[in-house]
Amino acid sequence: MRVFSKLVGAVALAACMTATSVAPANASLIININGGAAEVVVGTNTAALYASPFFHLAVPGFSSIVVSVTGADNILDPYLMESSIDVNSSAAASLLIQITQTDLTTAGALAIFESIFTGQVSQGMTVTRSIWLDTGNGGGEVILLASTGALSNGIHALNILSAQQALGGLFSITERIDISATASQRFLSADDSVSTVPEPGSLAVLALGLLSLFGFSVLRRRAEG
Repeated sequence: MRVFSKLVGAVALAACMTATSVAPANASLIININGGAAEVVVGTNTAALYASPFFHLAVPGFSSIVVSVTGADNILDPYLMESSIDVNSSAAASLLIQITQTDLTTAGALAIFESIFTGQVSQGMTVTRSIWLDTGNGGGEVILLASTGALSNGIHALNILSAQQALGGLFSITERIDISATASQRFLSADDSVSTVPEPGSLAVLALGLLSLFGFSVLRRRAEG
């Protein structure tokens, strides 16, 4: 009985670990403004901050731009990237924000990505937010995973699943935010995220692991009784 109980416990642990191993490892973060040289580059850390004009140079046409990004902190974390974006205009102007995370990896060769876009856009400002995959890990906008389309004047919440993507090794994810303000005192306040979704096979393995844990618990109670 003890040998069987230990075997069940080992199977459960292995199953749970296999189901959660589709998440990424640590990665590098890059924040770029208006397509120029990278404003913020973070190597092995998992958080980056761009704040204009507080810590970075002022951008013409915008009184403030704050971009806060958190990346995956360990290989069991399914969240590839979470970003918070707050932008206020001081004149009619356009702005491009690109947030890139490189050196991502998953245990499986296939992955589905979930992109969540939430936030408020004021009247007189139009915003398009999109998530891009580069399977070559070059930080490029190669495969479009999700896009909000043009958003304006309201509170928005979108949840988008990508098609299944083939991953042959390290890859990068880029969030692109295109902003156009028609006048001063227009704003965007948004929170976005992109994560991996467990494949059906991984979910089945996880279910098996949970079932095995339940069986182990029942056996132990019987043995103790």
